[in-house]
Amino acid sequence: MIGVSHEAEARGANSFSELILGLPGMTKDDHFKSVLELIDAGINVVRSHQFLMLPGAEASNQQTREKYGLQTRFRITPDTFDSYRLFEKSFFSPEIDEVCVASNTMSFEEYVECRTLDLTVEIFYNNGIFKELFKFLKSNDILASSIILKAHEQALRPDSLLDPVYEGFVLATQE
Repeated sequence: MIGVSHEAEARGANSFSELILGLPGMTKDDHFKSVLELIDAGINVVRSHQFLMLPGAEASNQQTREKYGLQTRFRITPDTFDSYRLFEKSFFSPEIDEVCVASNTMSFEEYVECRTLDLTVEIFYNNGIFKELFKFLKSNDILASSIILKAHEQALRPDSLLDPVYEGFVLATQE
């Protein structure tokens, strides 16, 4: 995969990688390490998704939930909350997702920390707004992940201009 990312970079193409946060056995350190290694490998877009408990999947059965201590919460699936009309009556019928938010290897607090790192990556890395900066840093043997981590630390500070954004994101994640 890293070879493909280097080839894509050499040709001016984009590379894309997706991760799933909260898989059984995963730790906070695993998630941070994966995200940062993908960034340093030169993957242009590193996107993290939440671990959905799909009905009928092995991960959603009771035995797996107990074995890995999976804790879940429910959310309305994005872009599914709409008004419908049937037989002259209007009603709402959003789709609901069950999302794994903790396990016996990752606490809910650690899950929230991982989600905030994912937000930092979305803001400062994935959109390519600092693409030239990251190229410059690479040419000077400075890892892009070190800048992402520094931006993450700064964004989480209570006096940060981004504090309201992160605070709102954490609140929405907790709810």
